[in-house]
Amino acid sequence: NSMGSNMDYDFSSDGDMEGNSEVYIPATKPGYYGVSVLGNDPVDGEQMVTIEANILPFEIRAVEDNVGGNTGKMTVKLIGSKFRYDMPVKLFMGSPEDSTMYNVIEADTVYYVNFNEVFVTFNLEGAEEGVYSIEAYNYCAGFTYLMDCFMIVPGLPENLATNLIIPEGLRQNRHCILTLEYGNIGNTDIVNPRLKLCSIGGSWIGLERGEINIHKTELDIPTVNEDEPEGILRPGVRHTVSIYCFTNESLEFVIYSNEEVHNYEQLKDEIIK
Repeated sequence: NSMGSNMDYDFSSDGDMEGNSEVYIPATKPGYYGVSVLGNDPVDGEQMVTIEANILPFEIRAVEDNVGGNTGKMTVKLIGSKFRYDMPVKLFMGSPEDSTMYNVIEADTVYYVNFNEVFVTFNLEGAEEGVYSIEAYNYCAGFTYLMDCFMIVPGLPENLATNLIIPEGLRQNRHCILTLEYGNIGNTDIVNPRLKLCSIGGSWIGLERGEINIHKTELDIPTVNEDEPEGILRPGVRHTVSIYCFTNESLEFVIYSNEEVHNYEQLKDEIIK
């Protein structure tokens, strides 16, 4: 019973300045609704805008990322509508219409985010290669399918890729920010990824600017992302971490990952003993 403005509104699309923007509204009450849009029309041109509103059915609209290796588990993101936290999900070959579903792979875990987004983990160990479809079941709305949307391929070795970006032209005794990039470039999940950055040149580093004052030369890098399932780095997912640095010594670094971190810490313990 009120009109929104450009300073006060109920819902907005996920991306700014994008064409074909969409707004998801999770619940409504019976009655008529209006949609208000604020735009800026250039003096020398016109912009044609079409607004369409639909009551969404239970459906899967997209799957990200859609290629997994058959040597381990893979977690995918499903985009759609009317998702539930207790929604069974499966991969299959064949067609549900002629009851010829085979090579069925039930989801291990469903991580419910909201009504239009869930993460789903499948165990693809030993699965037959090929193109699969996805089925989901809503206890109130029935079944929905996204056909031929996922591919199982030969598994690749686990690969946590890293890259450290150092600004050019740095002088001695200056503050700077390094950028550590990391990502899963394999095709199965990396569980509880670990990263350690060591400044072997002696320059002090920290995850916060104040940590530089305690002269750290080793950092355990956090690999947690609030937008992803806890403890899982999915194939194709990449992140960056800002590292504060003081150039009191040379800029030489080594990045250890996963098993290398364990071996590094074990070696240090043995040296101390």
